[in-house]
Amino acid sequence: MLENFLADLKASLTASHIVRDIEIDDEFITCEKYSYHLQKGDEFIIRWDNAPHHKELSTFPYHVHDRTGVHKSKEMTMDEILEELSEKVLDE
Repeated sequence: MLENFLADLKASLTASHIVRDIEIDDEFITCEKYSYHLQKGDEFIIRWDNAPHHKELSTFPYHVHDRTGVHKSKEMTMDEILEELSEKVLDE
């Protein structure tokens, strides 16, 4: 069941342009800029990105936005995002 959820979520994220600025260079896929955004209807939930703002954070440019503000984050991959989101769903 969790495997199906993750597959649906991954497809949904990709179809919703959650991952941006993906480049295919020969046989390699790179993602220098990213923004992984989750919302339910009009309600913002969370977004990880590496936009070059929030220089005050020690993890600049990596950060996460949630309902409480902006916080430090490490560079995130799609797999890490899916793992974080699956934990949030299972906790609710």
